[in-house]
Amino acid sequence: MSSTPALARRARIRPCHVALALIVVLAGFLELFALDREGWSNLYYAAAVRSMLASPANFFFGSFDPGGFIALDKPPLGFWVEALSARIFGYTGVSLLLPGALAAVASVWLIAQLVGRQFGRLAGLIAALVLAVTPISVATARNNTVDTLLVLFILLAIAALLRWGETGRLRWLVLVGVLVGVGFNVKMLEAYLVLPAIGAAVLVDRRWSVGRRLAHLGAATVALLVVSFSWVVAVDAIPAADRPFIGGSTVNSVLDLVFNYNGIERLSGGQTFPNLGRVGPLRLIDPSLSGQISWWLLLGLAGSVVAIVELRRRPARRRFLAPLVLWGGWFATAAAFFSIARFWHPHYLVMLAPATAALAGIGAAALLRDWRRPGWSGWLLPVVIAGSGIIEAAIVGLSRGFDWLQAAAVVLALALAGGLLLVRAGVGTPERDRPIGRGLIAAAVLALAIAPLSWSAWITFHPPGDTLPIGGPPQNGAAAAGDGGFLGLPGGGPTGSPVGPGGGPGSSVLIEFAIAHQHDARFALATASAQESAPIIIATGLPIMTLGGYSGDDQTLSVEQFQARVAAGDVRYVLVGGFGAGGGYFGGANVVIRWARMHCTPLRGSLTGLIVDCQSASSSSSTAPNASIDSRLIGSRTSWTAPIPARA
Repeated sequence: MSSTPALARRARIRPCHVALALIVVLAGFLELFALDREGWSNLYYAAAVRSMLASPANFFFGSFDPGGFIALDKPPLGFWVEALSARIFGYTGVSLLLPGALAAVASVWLIAQLVGRQFGRLAGLIAALVLAVTPISVATARNNTVDTLLVLFILLAIAALLRWGETGRLRWLVLVGVLVGVGFNVKMLEAYLVLPAIGAAVLVDRRWSVGRRLAHLGAATVALLVVSFSWVVAVDAIPAADRPFIGGSTVNSVLDLVFNYNGIERLSGGQTFPNLGRVGPLRLIDPSLSGQISWWLLLGLAGSVVAIVELRRRPARRRFLAPLVLWGGWFATAAAFFSIARFWHPHYLVMLAPATAALAGIGAAALLRDWRRPGWSGWLLPVVIAGSGIIEAAIVGLSRGFDWLQAAAVVLALALAGGLLLVRAGVGTPERDRPIGRGLIAAAVLALAIAPLSWSAWITFHPPGDTLPIGGPPQNGAAAAGDGGFLGLPGGGPTGSPVGPGGGPGSSVLIEFAIAHQHDARFALATASAQESAPIIIATGLPIMTLGGYSGDDQTLSVEQFQARVAAGDVRYVLVGGFGAGGGYFGGANVVIRWARMHCTPLRGSLTGLIVDCQSASSSSSTAPNASIDSRLIGSRTSWTAPIPARA
């Protein structure tokens, strides 16, 4: 009988439960509302998922094309999840986007539990709210890039690590290695950004002996490496002739892909993109990136310093050293990488978002505790709130979007900071100030959330403007949504159509040509890059030989090898007139495309300048017909051809 009141207390709905439920509902709305507007989103990945549905081999290798010619330049695990979703719900844009969106919602709930368990419910709720309204998190969740799945796996690894800290049992730290290894099979070395923080958190956790910490860390490392490289080793062990070419690799090896294209080149590659700001320690507050992730930096960093000082002043709180090292180390490692790395995209910053959110929650709670105590540090909370409002106004002003947010951010932040100053300066006891302080800090966090929430809501209510997600409204005269994108087309636009304007790659005339000529060879068409072949694969499910990989730079075949493929009947027609966004030709670096443009016979009619017939160039006994599309052949398909999918 004595346990009944305790159970009743546990089952009672508390305000913190309602608050978390509202935050999760908000995250669900931002990620899931009108998801069908996103269309096919990133056509490169959407085409790969359709190809992976074509055969078990394509599924295992992560093949980009149904013919199994070339694989993605990423590991396949995240796309396995999307393919399974497409298998269950049908191949539509929504089914491809659903796993990432749900993963983002789950991450919001999970971070509230992880931070709240260690640092209190208020800290957990603030962390959840920050993650829910961070623009780059929302933008990435509404795209079929798999970064939000990576974030979820890393947060699950953090949960296992915190459980190890409480129990000291080996299995929990081994599970950490397994989950980070799973993350590696989603985005390769990007998952390892959290490893320094995990290692440091284990080593500083004095609840367990040095021997146990080192032994468990060694076992977790073994598990990490086994899980991380199991697929890599398995694929590289298969003869190259029996598997797709590894996209992004210069030597047709997954190991090369890991350590070069997705490793060294990311850090020190020769190019960087204009929307990444200047390389250096201030990169995250550059106008190009600050609106994606930096709204809460002052609150998180200042509060974390206060929390660290607290450890020295109050020995009872030293049990929080390991979690502080964990979240702070994750932030520091990821921030350092994104500050100096040259070759990445803004949506990669979603890997920094959970650490930023956790530090914001931890920092706000620490500043509030100091606010209730005497001493100079108690004045930091109102100063940080006011400073955060000014920073938000600067971020909004630099973007030239939602001008009313500038005034709202400054006025509300200064007003609430003034309230905190007045209450602290007044006469009162800490107990009397406690509810007032909690109310004011909650109001301040909600006020600071207005601007990033508005940016995130803009993403939710507007069609996408690019196949690689980016948060917030267009900056400083940038193209509006629907401009640019894959091939300069709104392929991820509201309708989800992969079909572009007449005559261009992905246009109806090319799709009709591929359907009409699928019986001529194993591959209906060869293209320079995925930029041209992805729309055709999505629309038809036909095998398209993508010679240059994602951007046309991969050297999958030599000219002699391609001629042998033509002679063997594998391929005959080559698309040589494809154009990418802004009119730039993709595949200019591919030797086969250059050869085909010079030596193969152009087709006449509506495809003049677009497609060449290489049969005559590879076999003296063959003559290439100079014919336009025979409309009678359009729609006549072999039994192999998959039906054209419904639009999302």
